[in-house]
Amino acid sequence: MEFYHLRSFVVVAETGNLTKAAKQLFTTPPAVSAHIRALEDELKTNLFERTSKGMRLTPKGEQLRLQAQKTLDSARDMVNLAVANAEQIIGTFKLGLNREASTLRVAELVNALVDRCPGIELELHALNTGQILEKVVSGELDGGFVYGDGVPALCHIELAQQAITTIVPTSFDVSTVHSVYDLAELPWISVGEHCPFDVALKKKVNQPVKSQVQSTDNASRASLVANGVGVSFIELDVAQVMVAAKQAQRLTLLDFELPLNLVAKSSALNNPVVKAVLKEIGAVWQVAISKHKETN
Repeated sequence: MEFYHLRSFVVVAETGNLTKAAKQLFTTPPAVSAHIRALEDELKTNLFERTSKGMRLTPKGEQLRLQAQKTLDSARDMVNLAVANAEQIIGTFKLGLNREASTLRVAELVNALVDRCPGIELELHALNTGQILEKVVSGELDGGFVYGDGVPALCHIELAQQAITTIVPTSFDVSTVHSVYDLAELPWISVGEHCPFDVALKKKVNQPVKSQVQSTDNASRASLVANGVGVSFIELDVAQVMVAAKQAQRLTLLDFELPLNLVAKSSALNNPVVKAVLKEIGAVWQVAISKHKETN
């Protein structure tokens, strides 16, 4: 059994399409199809149903896909454990971003990986803090940038302190807003369950707030505020740009700071790919990654 046959099988299973799989594997659809046929002949079972919409796994194919992925992962891990330096490490690191890539210095990270860890592919996922924490815990992500502390089973490394402020549409009359209770009466754009922004709002106001719109995306919230929909927490640097452009007003009554943390599973810290990427993130942010702490 050839590893490249298994690789083709797994990618076709993920994409459901020979052409898409061939693009990912840098080969041709006929070559991928030949790999699948060879594997089916060797295993003496049909792995896919060929349909007009693409390739669909058979029940047996579903079972074997999981085993094939485990086999490929084990082979990759064996290679990584055997190598003596980062240049030979091979793998993919799935990284969650809770802010714009430029703010999180992702370009610098990519350049560092290209120079020192060319075998590591970075896969980026734009999500909010709550979503990132859930996906790191479940293993869907290898790590991520989040606000606030992590959750049990994760380690977190503080990278910076982020100032958070309140932005208000320019059409709103803020002359009567003198207290947090006045702010609570305004329509809020929330961020979502488990997000530190919404947690902070509940703690500071200590009463129900009006919220008919929820957006996990910074750009969407900023746009909604600029278009007069409601009030929102946002990072100070974003607020300053909006105020300067006369797209929003800023209120400081609820200002606070949150730590910007890098999180990863504590149990994965010795994985060569995870270790290499965390080291490069630490270098980009000038933080000693060895001084991590686990969330209790």
